[in-house]
Amino acid sequence: MKNNKKTFLSVKINFKLLSFFIVLVFAFVSFSFLLGGAEENPEDYLIYAGSSPEDGWYCADEVFEAPTHTLTVTSDSGGRTSPSGTNTYEEGHRAYIYAYAEDGYAFDEWSEACSGTTSSCSVLMDSDKSVHANFEEEVETHYIRCLRSGLGSFGGDCGTHVEHGENATVEAIPDSGWEFDRWHEDSDASGTNPTYIINNVTENKTVFAYFEPEGYKITCSVGTGSGSLGGDCGETVEDGESAIVRAYSDPGFTFSVWHGDIHATSSSHTITNITDDIEAIANFELAYDENDNDDPPEEDEDDCYCDCICEDSGCSNNKNCYDCCMHEGYDSNTCVGLCY
Repeated sequence: MKNNKKTFLSVKINFKLLSFFIVLVFAFVSFSFLLGGAEENPEDYLIYAGSSPEDGWYCADEVFEAPTHTLTVTSDSGGRTSPSGTNTYEEGHRAYIYAYAEDGYAFDEWSEACSGTTSSCSVLMDSDKSVHANFEEEVETHYIRCLRSGLGSFGGDCGTHVEHGENATVEAIPDSGWEFDRWHEDSDASGTNPTYIINNVTENKTVFAYFEPEGYKITCSVGTGSGSLGGDCGETVEDGESAIVRAYSDPGFTFSVWHGDIHATSSSHTITNITDDIEAIANFELAYDENDNDDPPEEDEDDCYCDCICEDSGCSNNKNCYDCCMHEGYDSNTCVGLCY
């Protein structure tokens, strides 16, 4: 009886050991299978599912990865890009592209998914996209610089670059209450036409425009002799206003007469009711000192036509020769310098 009990206990203990051994072997085999499967198929992962302690891990055959998109970058001849060709990026990635021009070329602009004229751009990769870089051959250009005196602005090609050998157009535009007078004669434009064409530009150009207040211009100059001018000379007056012109003789000279659009013998002369531009020419003559022992300068008969002019017109010699000259139909320039 005692031996049977021992045999039963022995069998019971051995059964427990056997069961434990079987479980241990099964666990080892399962664990080895999992490890072997991961090595053979590295894309298998243990995924945790659920949010409670009772939830656990399970093995998934599919891998959940972020979507990807392709970016294709091309360019014209004359330059390259970085990156170039076809590139793959994860969704949401921002890709940066740079353009580099070769010698003799310049980057022009981006097209397709990029835009603008700077040499770099970026695109957000939320779908497949393409970018193209445009290059152009460099052309020699020249700058057109426009300057002014007075109030006004410029149009045409002022302030721009024109290609070598091309023509440039400059335009002077006066402000309200002002008018264009002329282009400076020493600049690359000339004349009184506010629109000027510079032909065959082969270097940088500079033009200078004069703007004057609206009204009538009082222009003064020295005809004969030596002296200076003042008063309203060089000014602009409105319609119907008056102006004063003044002449100042240099040492050794005396004022003689005003010619041009006025005729007066006073060195300070008032012009009234002006309705047009005025040109006043001041003439000076050598001064004669009565205390000087030298005789006064003799008139050059070759330059003195007053007698014949006055005789032909019936004028006597006591009348101003200039009046006789003008009466005969000669222009004022011909009458300047005649004998009195």
